[in-house]
Amino acid sequence: MIRALRFDDITWVVEQERQIFSHTLGVEHYQTIWQLSMLFGYIVDQQAALVCSINEEHVQIENLFVLPDYRRHGLATSLLQQLLDELVGRNIRYVSLEVRVDLPHVIQLYQSMGFKTLKQISNYYPDQTDAYYMLYERSHG
Repeated sequence: MIRALRFDDITWVVEQERQIFSHTLGVEHYQTIWQLSMLFGYIVDQQAALVCSINEEHVQIENLFVLPDYRRHGLATSLLQQLLDELVGRNIRYVSLEVRVDLPHVIQLYQSMGFKTLKQISNYYPDQTDAYYMLYERSHG
């Protein structure tokens, strides 16, 4: 059900971002990060995606989305759990993300997975909505 993100998935991811969020980092952005071997993620049957970039011991969640018809079925939780499970045994200590402050159910999901809110960033999104910067720190052992 969950599989690794492939280079040819990038166009689909960007199309979904445009439909769901009305903005995207864009195909060129993701392709450049991919070519630097810094982009990875997971796809669930063209229903949901988690896109991340990696830099040494830090993973940044670029985007996590579930298409509207597939929400409330645990797909976002499954994708996040896949990521956190893969941290074990790797030299990755931190996972960070930005999330809109007006999405309490999404914030609650991240908190339930162990993410902590560190700060609020003013006017982060194109529509001037603020974001929370959240961080997950993998415990040693």
